[in-house]
Parts: sequence; structure tokens; C-alpha cells
Amino acid sequence: MAEIQQLSPRRREVFDLIIAGKGNREIAMAMEISYHTVISHRRAIMLCLGTSNAVQLTMLASRAGVLR
Repeated sequence: MAEIQQLSPRRREVFDLIIAGKGNREIAMAMEISYHTVISHRRAIMLCLGTSNAVQLTMLASRAGVLR
């Protein structure tokens, strides 16, 4: 999907961790960023991709062929 390709590299990294099933705190620790930064990236990703939760993100990733 073109929208996924438009994510910044950092947001793509957060996106990949979300669809891998990681929680916000796990993502923050893995990326060495604050919990609140993860929340901010998550909101922006969902807004950009037109989703409202991690399940929808995962379904979108599956349809786009980027689910790992």
C-alpha cells in the first residue's frame, strides 16, 4: 500500500513492531524512546493509514503483504 510506503523510517519501525504484537512499553524499550513518543507515533500512523487500532493495522499490513 502506498500509505505504508509514505511512513517515515522511524514510524515504519514503530509500525513493524506494532504489527509484530509488541506493546507500547516494549516498543519504547526496543527503540530507546519514551513511552509518550511511541503513543505519538502510533496516533500519527493510525491517522495516516485510516485505522483505529492495532488489529486494523495488522489486517492492513497483511493485505499489503508486509506482515512478517
